[in-house]
Amino acid sequence: MLNTNIPTLTEENIDKELLNELLNDFNENINNDINTNANTNALNKLLKTAFSQIQNNKNDALQLYYQPIFNIQVRKIVGVEALLKWNFNSNNSNKKDKYFSPKKIIRIAEQTNLINDLSEWILKSVCQKVNKWKKFYKNSWNSIHNNHLKLSLNISPKQLQQRDFCEMVAAILAKYDVDTKLLEFGFSESALMQDYDNNLIVLKKLKQMGINLLIDNFAGENLPLSKLLHCPTQSVKIDKQIIKNLNNLDNNKNTFAFCYGLISLCKALKINVIAKGVESAKQYEILKGLQCQQAQGFFIATPMSVEKVEKFF
Repeated sequence: MLNTNIPTLTEENIDKELLNELLNDFNENINNDINTNANTNALNKLLKTAFSQIQNNKNDALQLYYQPIFNIQVRKIVGVEALLKWNFNSNNSNKKDKYFSPKKIIRIAEQTNLINDLSEWILKSVCQKVNKWKKFYKNSWNSIHNNHLKLSLNISPKQLQQRDFCEMVAAILAKYDVDTKLLEFGFSESALMQDYDNNLIVLKKLKQMGINLLIDNFAGENLPLSKLLHCPTQSVKIDKQIIKNLNNLDNNKNTFAFCYGLISLCKALKINVIAKGVESAKQYEILKGLQCQQAQGFFIATPMSVEKVEKFF
């Protein structure tokens, strides 16, 4: 288990200017190995401290936000993705909130021993919310369930390699009485390929449990298409850089054909397609014309607090 004997951050033991310097430096070096930058050791400690505090209800620096996923063809919300944000100004009421994105949090956590504990906390928190929603929205919950609304969260390569991962997931779902069909686990192409044969065993077990599976950043990394035939995924989320190129088809003439080919391939394999990072009406209309089923992005909805997402129930 995580060692929580970490001192609480205070004005006395944290240099605010140093913290901002570390954050700016990390932003500039996000694509580099964190261990090559000595300053990021401080960020590792800060994240551990924030996680320790939230476990003990001393801080709300780590917060879950939810971004809707929209069915383009029938114009309705069909799911939400749980995203973790880290507000590192949460203890300072005089400063504007400043957040680390989910991608950056995962980059830090994966370089430490925190990722599995943090991911377990996220799953527990999500399942607690589902349990609450099921009770509080009793009249509409059957409709939500029957319409196959999914709550999606990402899993890391280290989780797939965690020996008791499936057993841990099953125990949490049982504790909070959550139907596996409501959950969707997303994983990147690179995560799948790190230990393909063993990861495939874990993913097949998760699917047997009834959990939906999704390949994130599809066609943006290094997954050979032949591997798609054997991966037990029900959905793919097209990489946002591909979607971004739809804004300028004059300079990216092959993007339209490429998207059409991806969507057609997935349809033939009975795999649901979600477009990631839809940020303009033009992208939305092109994807609709290509018969892409679902989309997610700032054009549709930004990540929102649990209070706001509950209004959709």
